[in-house]
Amino acid sequence: MSLRRRDHWLSEGVTLIELVIAIAVLGILLAAGLPSFGNWIQNSRTRAQAESILRGLQLARQEAIRNNSPVEFQFVAGGWRVGCVTVTTECPLDIQSYKTPAGSVVVNSGGQQNYRFDNMGFLTVPVVAQGNVWTTIAVTNPNLVPPEGRDLSILITSGGATKMCDPQVTDVTDFRFCAV
Repeated sequence: MSLRRRDHWLSEGVTLIELVIAIAVLGILLAAGLPSFGNWIQNSRTRAQAESILRGLQLARQEAIRNNSPVEFQFVAGGWRVGCVTVTTECPLDIQSYKTPAGSVVVNSGGQQNYRFDNMGFLTVPVVAQGNVWTTIAVTNPNLVPPEGRDLSILITSGGATKMCDPQVTDVTDFRFCAV
């Protein structure tokens, strides 16, 4: 008889009170998680912008070596472009350009608008001393402050090597550390 009652109870479904409690718990969980989700989206925008610049710099260096001709990465209004300094049929003025999505990410290159790589892949503009000296491009999101917001830096050596790093990381063994 008790088995029959149990089967009967399971077949009745969910009561209104149980449904209201489940919706209330779900609402509390969503309210707690939404600010973190907003921060995650803002940090994703910062990372996407930094990765875009890093890929553009790497493309400029690669094309300079491939075309045996100086190639320039240049910040332009609303984005960046990569193009040859001396235009030929093999090396066009515009190799690739990128329009940054509208948003709140700020790129600070210290006033430097052009980054030129020679036919060997070395950075020639801006002029930096030979050796392991870096020039830095900072990518920040002013809507977020640390620790919620993660600013990123792009480092370029005089030899043309590029690296994206996190200036807030202090552990020198962490691959995200900005070795200056």
